[in-house]
Amino acid sequence: MSFRSFPFGPEYTDGGQRFPHHTAVQKYLLAFTEHFDLRTLVRFNHRVLSLKPRTEPEGQMRAGWILTHCRSEGAECSEKETEEFDFVVVCNGHYSEPLVPKIPGAENFKGHLSHSHNYREPSRFKDEIVLVLGAAASGEDISREISTVASKVYVSARWPPEIGNPSAPGYGPRGNIYRRHTLHYLGPNSAHFIDGSSIEKIDSIIFCTGYHYKFPFLDGVPVIKAVDNFVYPLYKQIFCATHPSIAFIGLPSKIIPFPQFELQAKYIAKAWAGSVELPSIDSMSAEVEREVKEKHDMGIPQKYFHVLGGDQFEYNDELARICGVERLPEWRKLMYIDCHRNKGRYPDSYRDAKLPEIDDYPGA
Repeated sequence: MSFRSFPFGPEYTDGGQRFPHHTAVQKYLLAFTEHFDLRTLVRFNHRVLSLKPRTEPEGQMRAGWILTHCRSEGAECSEKETEEFDFVVVCNGHYSEPLVPKIPGAENFKGHLSHSHNYREPSRFKDEIVLVLGAAASGEDISREISTVASKVYVSARWPPEIGNPSAPGYGPRGNIYRRHTLHYLGPNSAHFIDGSSIEKIDSIIFCTGYHYKFPFLDGVPVIKAVDNFVYPLYKQIFCATHPSIAFIGLPSKIIPFPQFELQAKYIAKAWAGSVELPSIDSMSAEVEREVKEKHDMGIPQKYFHVLGGDQFEYNDELARICGVERLPEWRKLMYIDCHRNKGRYPDSYRDAKLPEIDDYPGA
């Protein structure tokens, strides 16, 4: 997961784990900023209030952006200031605004409701019957962790028809995790599913249902739209096709983040420095429309338009080709495939399952 320009060595982890604790990742990122002297370029405790395109006197937009920000200590905001920039990169991430679907009856549920965003450790769920909504990475990981202390854990998701049978045996470290189909509605203490099955007593529900893409500082800016977790219109998931003086890093999901961020950053830097030429606004806009139509025709829901998964490697190679830089080494893709395979084979212990060393992969 390291940046190509700064290896993620064993000195950042306790024993060189393949799946390091978040504190190890923080340690690595702090070392990265110190190595490249980046902290001097960061204004801490500042909140961006608004970002608006510059306009001509007659109201026509022109290149560049007006940024309004303030000093922020908690909820307080002081020393408001406005500055102008020729280019802006938006890097605010998309794992901070929990997405909680509307469930009929949730307002009357008497148990504890929470989102994976606020989950830290399992002890709060000791001896409880817990319903986890969602079976992606957070849902799978959290359900297994809390199953070590909970009485029972139910995982509700859009399972294939053959999965989610209420009579199926439990799985997980203690054999006390059970799959259920999509939740239909909640009672004061119960959960009812679309297949007609129900659980009559639930103590807690954890929403592992993802996050919103939110850019509150861009509210009211007509050139960028973020609807149903789709940011539009972005060329190569980076540049605003109609106003390429603003770009986004880190929108794709289900990817290996840091290497891709680095390639996106190189493309932005080279494009704005003039060493790589962006297509015309008309050409970029036409490509965005072609991609949107293609995904619609494939039946992909709009909220998944930024999901890359296995397609991330072709995307990364394309960015490398456009930038004229060396593509990412093949071992990254092969290790990703091996990790994915191990997760399917050993869902309770895949983090500890042995993987080849980097030097063992072809072309390393």
